[in-house]
Order: sequence, then structure tokens, then C-alpha cells
Amino acid sequence: MEAEKIEESVKTLNAELEIYRRAAKKRDKFYERRKAFINALEIAVSCCEKQIPTKPLVQDVTKNGIIPVRCPACKKRIRSSGLWQKPEMWCSKCGQAIDWTEVKTW
Repeated sequence: MEAEKIEESVKTLNAELEIYRRAAKKRDKFYERRKAFINALEIAVSCCEKQIPTKPLVQDVTKNGIIPVRCPACKKRIRSSGLWQKPEMWCSKCGQAIDWTEVKTW
């Protein structure tokens, strides 16, 4: 999916989420069902947001000449390009899509 479509979907889901959050304040026979649906929508929004590529966090060069690169979402160290390696396009811990454009790690 294109990032623009995903961002539009996130906006739509967040709007629906707000409606359900307001409705969840009312305690009636549908209260538990609304709370479960709110939880499902929150998970869907989180998953969609991770599909939008974000730039990694690039740190200063270490003594060994290594440039540590971290996931912007969970801060786990991720592999950038190496001699025989391609950079990771997704964080292996949280699933965040990584945008390597304009990032130089060599």
C-alpha cells in the first residue's frame, strides 16, 4: 500500500475510534462490546502506522567506525547496509517500516 493511502486509513480509523470512545462512556448492554471494538481499532491503527516508512535514528560514529542505526519506534538496533548486506526494510522487533532514503551509514 502507498503511504498516502495508509495515512488516510489511519485518519479514518482514528475518527471512528473517537466516536466509539465517546460512546463507551455510556454503560449499557453494549458497553463490553464497544470496549472490545475500541481495542481492536487501536491495534489496527498501530499496525497501519507501522506500515508507513519512517527514517531510522542514526547515531554518531563509534570508535570502531561503526554507525549505529536504531528503529525510530522501539529503538532496537537495526542493520544498515554493509559490504554484503542489504539494510533491513522492517524492524525485526516491532515491525516498523524503515525509510532509508537520504540516510547514509558509510
